[in-house]
Amino acid sequence: MASLQPWLDELRLADKPYSLIGPPVGRNFVLKFTGTPALGAKRAKKANLLLRNKEDNSWRELYTTDPEGTQVRIYVAPDKSPKYSRERQLTKRLLRSFNHVVPGRKFYFNPRLQAICLDGKPLATITAKAYDEFVPQWKYANLDKYTIDKQPIADHFASISGLDAGVEWEL
Repeated sequence: MASLQPWLDELRLADKPYSLIGPPVGRNFVLKFTGTPALGAKRAKKANLLLRNKEDNSWRELYTTDPEGTQVRIYVAPDKSPKYSRERQLTKRLLRSFNHVVPGRKFYFNPRLQAICLDGKPLATITAKAYDEFVPQWKYANLDKYTIDKQPIADHFASISGLDAGVEWEL
């Protein structure tokens, strides 16, 4: 933790709103920022941005000393929750279904909205409750605007996702 302290001090946060989680000697640790989920995410983003050198846009290197006194490089990277990763994975799979069923249109994945879009308009996204329990959500007004029938897309998605095509989805 002492090796990370200069970097964490640059954040200028009062009362140390973070904790380091992991074994005393080990390979993987989690630096968890406290507060509401939005505040914790904001603090983590700020900490990650401080690892960039503004002059040449390179990454700052952090080192620590192992129990034998050897300098070891520390790798810092933001982590995404399993729920976020699963929703992103499934939404991209749903994008494949859109492209397969409705060729000739330029559907794309918008990471900010975590949705499939056409001409800047969201058409569908997926919300995951668990790894194998998820709900596609459709933006019916936009599907109607572009005259897109969701059922063939839903059937194709079910076939490539290993789901039964007859499963009723929450909308």
